[in-house]
Amino acid sequence: MQVHTEAGLSVVTRSGIIIIINNKTVVKEINYAAFFLESGINYRLNNKWMLHTSFSYVPGSKKLN
Repeated sequence: MQVHTEAGLSVVTRSGIIIIINNKTVVKEINYAAFFLESGINYRLNNKWMLHTSFSYVPGSKKLN
């Protein structure tokens, strides 16, 4: 079994949805840089199969939402 963790800088990109309600765009297009954290586990079942699971976290931007 292997355990891994990573941290670094990421670029978050979200495509907007053009739906206008009361003359306002519902979801705007945004791009911003943020730190990310990731952790995961690899478990080898045999010589041909390995299970991998991971969890990633990137905080949202309060300024842009």
